[in-house]
Amino acid sequence: MQVECKPRHENEYAECAAISCNLSSLMPPAILGMLAGNDLRGKDIAQGLVGSPTFCAVHPKATGIYRVPERMEGDGLVVSTRSAPEDGPAKRDFQLTDDGRSSLRRWTDTLTCYHDAIDELIDVVHVARGTDLREGEVHV
Repeated sequence: MQVECKPRHENEYAECAAISCNLSSLMPPAILGMLAGNDLRGKDIAQGLVGSPTFCAVHPKATGIYRVPERMEGDGLVVSTRSAPEDGPAKRDFQLTDDGRSSLRRWTDTLTCYHDAIDELIDVVHVARGTDLREGEVHV
């Protein structure tokens, strides 16, 4: 179930933005997951992240997104190749390395643990509020 941040008042936009800004630490596993299926150009990675529900309230800036795979390349998680088309700027294709696949497995385990802990926390909060979000009531 995807819960969207839907502000009812102007001052609630800042709270939604703060939630998404904290999710920027999820860019590396999101990129690793995208690259697990196939090699991608930097532009495709940026478009995939901007369109992701994980970053829906505040769209990450492309320049910031491009830095993440470059940092990951420095860490040995991805490699890139440059292609220089006859017309237009050079393009970079990113590919997952074996270390990147290992990192993705660790991220999967970690995110699964976070997911379970957050589910438990949501249950505690709903019991305290006397609500049941899992039955379709959505308030953010």
